[in-house]
Order: sequence, then C-alpha cells, then structure tokens
Amino acid sequence: MSTKNNQSPSPTYASRANLEYLEQIYQDFQKNPESVSLEWRRFFEGFDFGQTNSFGLSEKEIDVYHLITAYRNYGHFEAHLDPLTNSATPSDQLSLARFNLSEADLDQKFQIGSIVSRPNGSLREIIQHLRNCYCGKISIQCAEALPEVRNWFIKEFEAEGSHFKLSPEEKKAAFVSITRAESLEKFIHTRYVGTKRFSVEGGDALLPMLESLAQKCPGRGADEIIIGMAHRGRVNVLANFMGKALESIFSDFNGPTELAEPVSDFDGDVKYHLGHEATKETPQGPCHIRLAYNPSHLEAVNPVVLGMVRAAQRRKSDTKNRKRVIPVLIHGDAAFACQGVGLETFQMAHVKGYTVGGTLHIVVDNQVGFTTSPENGRSSHYASDTAKVLAVPVIHVNGDEAEACIKAMDMALKYRQEWGRDIVINMTCYRRFGHNEGDEPAYTQPLMYEIIKTHPTLREIYGKQLIREGLIDQKYYDDSFNEKIDNIQKVYEDTKKQPPKIKLFKFEGYWQGLKKGKLDDLLKDVNTQFDLATLTKIGTQLGEVPAGFNPHPKLVRLLETRKNMALDKEPLDWGMGELLAYGSLLHEGTSVRLSGQDCVRGTFTHRHAGLYDCKTGELYSALDQVNPKKVEFCVYDSVLSEYGVLGFEYGNATCDPTFFDPLGSSVWGFHE
Repeated sequence: MSTKNNQSPSPTYASRANLEYLEQIYQDFQKNPESVSLEWRRFFEGFDFGQTNSFGLSEKEIDVYHLITAYRNYGHFEAHLDPLTNSATPSDQLSLARFNLSEADLDQKFQIGSIVSRPNGSLREIIQHLRNCYCGKISIQCAEALPEVRNWFIKEFEAEGSHFKLSPEEKKAAFVSITRAESLEKFIHTRYVGTKRFSVEGGDALLPMLESLAQKCPGRGADEIIIGMAHRGRVNVLANFMGKALESIFSDFNGPTELAEPVSDFDGDVKYHLGHEATKETPQGPCHIRLAYNPSHLEAVNPVVLGMVRAAQRRKSDTKNRKRVIPVLIHGDAAFACQGVGLETFQMAHVKGYTVGGTLHIVVDNQVGFTTSPENGRSSHYASDTAKVLAVPVIHVNGDEAEACIKAMDMALKYRQEWGRDIVINMTCYRRFGHNEGDEPAYTQPLMYEIIKTHPTLREIYGKQLIREGLIDQKYYDDSFNEKIDNIQKVYEDTKKQPPKIKLFKFEGYWQGLKKGKLDDLLKDVNTQFDLATLTKIGTQLGEVPAGFNPHPKLVRLLETRKNMALDKEPLDWGMGELLAYGSLLHEGTSVRLSGQDCVRGTFTHRHAGLYDCKTGELYSALDQVNPKKVEFCVYDSVLSEYGVLGFEYGNATCDPTFFDPLGSSVWGFHE
C-alpha cells in the first residue's frame, strides 16, 4: 500500500499573517451571507463576530480552523474502512503537532467551533465531532472538488448525514438481501466444487446497495438503471437482484443446454458474462433495470454502458436534464486503478457528444487485484484515486457495515441527480476465496487469509446487530437462511430432472422488423435510388449559410463548389458524396449520429459537416435543416480516444437501431 501521508493540507484563505482578510470576509458576509463559504457563514452566524480586536481570533483559533479543514479534507485517512482490521493507522495530516496544538489545548474552548456547530466548544469536543463525521465506517474524499461541491458534502456529513436512518422495514429488507446472497453462494460452493463463479462473498453489501438504489430511483426522478460490471458477483446479481430464474443459472453451471428452437449458428457465453433485464416495482413506480453483457477484457464494458444510457435518454426525450436513466458501473479495485479505458471513459463525462448526466461508480475493493497485492498493483493509496483526474468525489465505506453502504448509495444517488456529475463509492471489503474458486489465495496473501478464515460473514454481523436491536430473533435469523437453502435445493433438483431450454432473443420493441443478417442478404439487389430533384435541393443547402452567418474566408470557395456540385457543374468529391448520403438518410426519416476525432471538419479538412461563425464561434450544420421535425443529425468531435469512443458508439448503436451510426451500424442485430 502506498504511503498516505505524502499530502499537505490544502491552502486556506484564513492565514495568521493576514487577519485583515478575515475582515473582508466578514464585510462580504454582512452584505450577502451567501457570498461566503458554508463554514464561514456558520462561523459568523455563531456569535457577534465584530466586537473585539482582530475579531477575537487568536493565532490558536486559526490553528484550530486549519485542523477542522484537515479533518474535512483528510479525515478519510483515519476512517475505519477495512473490515479485516480493528483500527485505522494514524495520519500525519491530522496530528495536533502539525497545527501547533498539543494535548494541553484539548480542554480549551474555541469560538471557531461555531463552524462545526460547536460554539465555544472545547478542542476535545470539536475533534470528537469531526471524528464522528469523517473517521467512522463511512467518509468522504473531496478536497479537490469545486468549493460548492465540497460544501455540499460537508453539509451531508456534518448535518444531514446524522439524519440518515433506515426504517425497521428497510433494515429487514437489507438483511433478506444479504441472506439471499450468502445462501446462493454457499449452495453453489458445495454443489459445484471448484467451478468458476467469481463469488461476491466478502463484498455482499453490493446486493442491498443495488436494491436500495432501485427502490429510491423512481422517487428521485429516474425510472431506468443500466449496469455494467465485471465478473465478480455477477452470478449473484443476476439471480438475486435482476431476478434471473435459478433454473437457468443452474443450467449454465450444469453444461450445454438445449435450445428452444434449432439454430445453426448459435454461440452461447459463460455465465459470468451474461446480461439480463428486469423491472422492479417500487412505492413510487416501476424501475426498469438492464445488466449489460460483459466482454472478457476488464473495464471494456464501461463506455458501452454509457453509450447505451445515451441512447435510452434520447428515446425518453431526456437530453436536457438526463435524470431518468442512470448508469451504474461496478469495478474491481485493480482494474479501476490501472485499465486505460477507465480514464478514457472519465474524460467523456462532460463532453457534449458523450455526457450522460453523471455515472454512479462502485469500486468493490477486495484488497487483492487478481492475485497481486495492492502495493504491486498500483502506485496510488486508494484504488479509486484515478477518479481524481476530474476531482470526482469519492465516498469511502466499510463493506462490513451494511447500513453505511446503503447510506453511501443514497448519498451518491442524491448527488448525481442534483449535480449531474460522476461520483464514486469505494467499498473496502475482502474476497473470501481466490481470484476464482479454483485458486489458492494464501500463496500470495497468507496473513490476510488467516484473518479471513475466521472472519464472520456480513449476514452474521448484520444479523447479530438486528437481534440486538430487537428487529429479529434468533429463530428468524436461522429460519431465513435454512428456508432459502431449501428453496434453492428444490430448484436444483427440479433443474437436474428437467433442464429448461434456452429461449432465443427476438427482435421486439425498437427492434421490431429487424433480423439477423445472413450471406444471402448481402447478395440481394438493393434499391438505392433517390429522387434527383430532392438530392439537388439537399446539395444546394450544403452550399448555403443563414443570413448574417460569417464562414471562414477560406471556406467561402468550398461552399460555392458545393453548390456547383449540386447543380452538376462540377464533379462530386468524396466529402460531398458523404454528406449527400447522410442527407438522403435524414430525408427518408433515419437519424444520423457521427462522432470521432476532428469529426465535424474532418481530419483532412474534407468534411465540414458543421461551420463555425468567425465572429461568434456559433456552429451551423446544414444537415440539421433537412428534416428537423422528424429526425436528428448529430455530429460530434470526440476526445482523443479510440477504444473508449468506439465502445460508446457500439453501446449507443446496440440500444437504438432507429439511428444510423457509421461506427456502430455493422452491429445491428446484437443480442442485447
């Protein structure tokens, strides 16, 4: 693990050498309280600030302010995040000596305590409050974020966070979810010994987190979730969250399954790649959920899911706010830290042609990447630190604290819907077995796996908590597990007797009328004729700009040439031919999305699908005018990425066949 004490507290505007600046802040506060940051607003509201010299702030007061800031920025370093250890390592960032303070100051009272709702509180009380907020089983890492974002999280952790409580019904629902997860894993472990399934055990809290998300989405403006995830935990998510029939899952384990209909070229997939769709009913309305099929290459699904989300948002006419469809990407720790496509995906987050209004990332940090320990798998302290390239807030949470994990998900959803930005939940947990169930992890992590051998499961930990709270008794605890095992056993026996047949995908909904292409289809004659008068009209439009628009002087000649091409006065070139092809599609009612590096003008300055006004910078695209009431022409310059952008367009095309996509059109008929 890399050292975590190599950062310094962020610079602050409150300096001992410049108390005059505090006077300016106070004057600003008097004129407009909203003009100063949240902590100073609380401070000024806490007492009559302007009575004494230098506002009554001694150097020691400023030292305490620096300490408060450090806890807000770096409290996560001393949070209890690792379920396999009993205490966090002290961080130099929070030591008293760093702030010219000592234990002799602990019982001294400080006015600055007002900014943490402890007016005239002792230093001991202030520190205890901050430790309760930031050094428990859940914490926040957002020192680099925008000031308004940081203030939002300060409010959540110091005021709002203490108000988050699960109802008795929600607690029991979480326990049921955890019980389902554990019972399925233990059943498979005994019936399919050594078979790969990439167990979720150790990260079981993922299941109640997803359940909570689905239940709360409709009440917060979302009615669809699209998930991308790696192998680990996938079988459990399919069964216990997505509701895939256990009969089908056991058939996948049992071996080749008979097809419901004979197909000559059917090619199945391994169980930990499969996707699924489901609809969950909630008190606020239904929530549709899709789990994308997974490629073998780690993190490759990330841009694919975002492309799928973009298409779904377009279908729902939710392209302004992008609240209704939420992408959820579930990552392994080592892959999230080191796979390049992760960075490519992050860099698309706020780019016009690729934004989806924020992604919920969940890093299932089991502290062992494949078989390699973290110190050999990355240079950063946290697996989630790659998110810092965009100053994305990271909520750190202990995977053995079920309610803290659900709280993290609730906060992440709230943040995404309010801010329209990415957010990461870094759930520190462990992996009960090896990289796969045939692997021996003690070869490389002997000390860790000595602890894991006797470490209680999340069901044991949370079940005992609910028993102490009087919400369940020992009989309910035992019976709930045994009942699940009995039900699974019955399904297992029935499946062995009568295996279900695989039902093939059928083109329905938006895909109605499409079919899988065959060689004969490619050999058939296709009528590609288009009305010449209409084509001439489109070509003429391509050579014109609106009144008052100022094209670049070097492009005036290009526009004249396009007009002449349309009127058959000059031969067509490739650039004009391409634009006419798009124009004909638009006229016939097919929308077009074109994206890539330098895509608008063309890498070799040949396309100019859009023109920029020399005086205003405004973009004008003639193809927007071809059939604007019925279709869209979307042309976007992309980030400098091949892998990520191609994945995005692939996902976009597989989810919406009503768009012609030059990058993705060849994958129409994909089984998702």
